[in-house]
Amino acid sequence: MIEPKFKIENRLKGYGFLAKSSRGRLIDLKAEPYLPKSEEWIIEEHLGYWDLDLFKFKASEIILYPGPNDRIINGYDLSAKLELSNKLILNGNVLDWLLANQDFIPDEWKGKYVNFLGTKYRRLGYNFSESYRREDALYVRSLYWSGSKFCDGDTWLGRKFDITNPVALIEKKVA
Repeated sequence: MIEPKFKIENRLKGYGFLAKSSRGRLIDLKAEPYLPKSEEWIIEEHLGYWDLDLFKFKASEIILYPGPNDRIINGYDLSAKLELSNKLILNGNVLDWLLANQDFIPDEWKGKYVNFLGTKYRRLGYNFSESYRREDALYVRSLYWSGSKFCDGDTWLGRKFDITNPVALIEKKVA
């Protein structure tokens, strides 16, 4: 009997689709992302990368941006800049996989609030004044060290992103 290349282990609430291969752990970036605050949030945008079947997490390939030599940038401007770049913006499915597989998270991420900009959420029920734009209610989920384990939180896209509040990316592979 031929063993399949990978098998879906299960769909865990909060962890998207997890797949296991003989070559390591894989993440389905196209799977529907977890909605952590379903009564308060909706998924506004989810970059699924339809040309990429499964993503094999390798910490050595992750880029945190902005880095030490980059300027501080607003989240909305950063999002627009990265969508035009040669970087793959990691989504919330990667965050959920990391929460379930914390041994894969680099120690260098402790002390940072690592954001996963590939899945954007809109907060519902906010009564913003006329001076705020509609998109001011956009958030992304984030990963941070609580002192004993990594946890998830959220970051408003209107705030500044810097070396302590970066976005997780990888270089796009050109075939």
